[in-house]
Amino acid sequence: MQKLKIALIVVIAIALLKVYPTHSYFSDVETSTGVFKAGVWCKSEHFHADTSCAKFSNCFSSCYMHGISIKNSGDVPIDVRGIELRYAGGNVTKITIGNCTFWSGSSSSSIFSGLCTLMPGERKGLRITFDSNVSVTEIIFTFDDSSSKGFQISASSC
Repeated sequence: MQKLKIALIVVIAIALLKVYPTHSYFSDVETSTGVFKAGVWCKSEHFHADTSCAKFSNCFSSCYMHGISIKNSGDVPIDVRGIELRYAGGNVTKITIGNCTFWSGSSSSSIFSGLCTLMPGERKGLRITFDSNVSVTEIIFTFDDSSSKGFQISASSC
């Protein structure tokens, strides 16, 4: 009987050594004061355009602007949903981003809606076709999260 009591005490002691630290771990309470905010992902922060090589070329009766490279430096896809052009002269007939036709038609509007996606790390060329000679001073891109980013164009007119 004495051996049974000692064995029982040893088992209880070992159980307490295992259970008590676990209880302490899960019952620990920390208090913070202040305001917590969820992180906001703004896709425009990861969208870049290199306009340093922007140029105009003539092709029969149309003029097109090319040499602009756009890039997604983030780690999630960026959907380009809108392009606003600050330009004078002519009508826009086509906007392409890489192999994606963003917009096609004929319009003197300055705001164009479409959809082309840039995957993470992807770089594509932008090409805008006009029906006559133009000058472009700025391009503003709008993304699927409603953020936007503009770039100045210093290419000479067509």
